[in-house]
Amino acid sequence: MFHVLITGVLLGLASGLAPGPLQALVISQSAQFGWKRGTLVALAPMITDAVIVAATVWLFSHVPEWVLHAMTVLGALMIGYIAWDTWRSIKEQSTDSQSSRTNAKGLWHAVMVNIINPHAWLFWVVVGSPITVRYAHISFWYAAFFIISFYVLLVGIKVVLAVGIDRGLSFTGGKGKIWTLRITALALVILAVAMGITGIAELIPK
Repeated sequence: MFHVLITGVLLGLASGLAPGPLQALVISQSAQFGWKRGTLVALAPMITDAVIVAATVWLFSHVPEWVLHAMTVLGALMIGYIAWDTWRSIKEQSTDSQSSRTNAKGLWHAVMVNIINPHAWLFWVVVGSPITVRYAHISFWYAAFFIISFYVLLVGIKVVLAVGIDRGLSFTGGKGKIWTLRITALALVILAVAMGITGIAELIPK
């Protein structure tokens, strides 16, 4: 169960910290209307991702076993890319410019942005759903625990960001975030290697 928690936490942390449309909306709404509005925006994935997760998990529950293993290898490559992108974002510090360009309208704007965000769909098609289905083959509770831990971190990080922006703590530019990004990137590399080895081993004929 511990490895399920680690996987969910790492992927949720990386997704929560990653710059993107939803993070820009959280920053914009928090700066304009306070942390409560920013928190509402941060909760958007809890609404939109139910559709995304259900659709992609159903898809991977009806494909041959080898497809699942192949997607595990592809997912490992994507996690490696996420690790690289996380490390690169340390230098970019681009969230301020993103927030100035965002004309946020609140929770439902965030819902619409997230449901049409290709990154959310790509993540669940390539990474999230294959992992969920693999855990479900072991135990329903493994799959549930992975999804819960993922979203606790994904939403929790953005809520912390909303409060930090509202309180003027400059969370997105602080040393704490930089070290968090570094540790997360390195941990994701380890996770990507482990997933890649597992997927390749399963694809090799016994």
